[in-house]
Amino acid sequence: LASSLKRLPANSRTLAVFREMLLHTGDETDAHVPLLLWWAVEAKLRENPSAVLDLFAQPDLWPAPIVRSTITQRLARRLAATGVEAPAPVPATPGSMPAIDAATARSSQEALLTLLSRAPDPKDRALLFAGIAEGFEGRAIRPNLLLPDLAKAIAQSGNPELAARAGDEAAIVRLLDSLATEPKDAKAREAQAKHIELLSQIAPDRAAPALLKIATTAKAPTLRRAALAGLTRSADASIPATLIASYTSLAKDPLIRPAAISTLLARKPWALELLKAVDAGTIPKSDLTPDHLDRLRAYSTDKAIAALLQKTLGQLARPTSEQKEQEIARIRTTLTAANAAPGDAKAGQALFTARCANCHKLFGQGATLGPDLTPYERRNLDFWLISVVDPSAAIREEYTNFRIDTKDDQILTGLIAARGPDSVTLTDATQQKTTIARPDITSEQALTLSIMPEGLLTDLTPEQLRDLFAYLQK
Repeated sequence: LASSLKRLPANSRTLAVFREMLLHTGDETDAHVPLLLWWAVEAKLRENPSAVLDLFAQPDLWPAPIVRSTITQRLARRLAATGVEAPAPVPATPGSMPAIDAATARSSQEALLTLLSRAPDPKDRALLFAGIAEGFEGRAIRPNLLLPDLAKAIAQSGNPELAARAGDEAAIVRLLDSLATEPKDAKAREAQAKHIELLSQIAPDRAAPALLKIATTAKAPTLRRAALAGLTRSADASIPATLIASYTSLAKDPLIRPAAISTLLARKPWALELLKAVDAGTIPKSDLTPDHLDRLRAYSTDKAIAALLQKTLGQLARPTSEQKEQEIARIRTTLTAANAAPGDAKAGQALFTARCANCHKLFGQGATLGPDLTPYERRNLDFWLISVVDPSAAIREEYTNFRIDTKDDQILTGLIAARGPDSVTLTDATQQKTTIARPDITSEQALTLSIMPEGLLTDLTPEQLRDLFAYLQK
């Protein structure tokens, strides 16, 4: 019945069935019914929006378990996503919204005001504002694009992040002021990291001085990484020079220095400054990972970058199949030599933590950017050698690496962490998350190269190789 509701006409009989199913308790824990009902609501919202709003004119519907857990927030998010006039993205990308004209935007905003006026409980209003925040994700909403009553409601919502995103100047100033002091407890640091991400989306140039200070002086690595990710959104000309000058003082954290380099790789002029710093010895060549080299190659059509890349780092081409086969043979010989001492798994764990745990989990330890390695056929040496030496040989669909080019000449790469109607969020190899508004995207391309860099084992000694594989295969 829930499946059929999406196809039935939005007449009084259908809506009566709708209402009863939404009010029915017990289905909220079902694996399918709540979302089937939401998809039906979404379909009727396009077909007959006033009929959907009429359902919410009845106060007893709002506290129903399915409505609170599945419908209210999604409904507000959908209306917010179509509530701001916008051209169609060019080119269109998977899942992108069509053009939103002024009439559609006004109608969606009026519907949001109707829902806010009818919400019988602060809990329901909070869900509506949470949905509006999700619908506005990744965008800075200019106040003149909102109906005055909706802008006022958002400013008074008690949600400072939403108010700031909707252009409330007082809320933006409060968020900027909140970056002046580094929080001491973990919960407050997490909140500040979210504020950093938000400000980098809605006021990147105004936030740049504060983000530079956090990126170069904060004690908490999570805040430094958040600030470095946020700086990619700003065109502030002082960013590359400040990061390069502060580079040697950055903690030798397995993610901080790579994150700083990733930030410098976000824009072509910054990438050139990075190469100049490498050429001058300010940034060691050894700090550039294979992933960084791949990203530099993306700029090699620029003559100045190509020349400096060739001068400082040499070979521009990727390793050939023959070279990879030679590397596999070298590692295999090292690991299987008859007179080789057995590896130390404890020492190998330290190597795994330094080189692999930023993306992979093993025995419950590590990150989840890449697949959990624990259940794999870990005693199969062939599996390990091919996967590590040539990670692009086989890439699972959910770990496809994407490249996004933006209107302000950024080149960003990473896994798709979230894809909404209005924005796309990428996570790169240093766990930097960047949310890009769809109107800012000029192209999106699925890459045949894995986000996992090549050459991870080339600088390990024979003893270190045996230690690492002793841990991987234990």
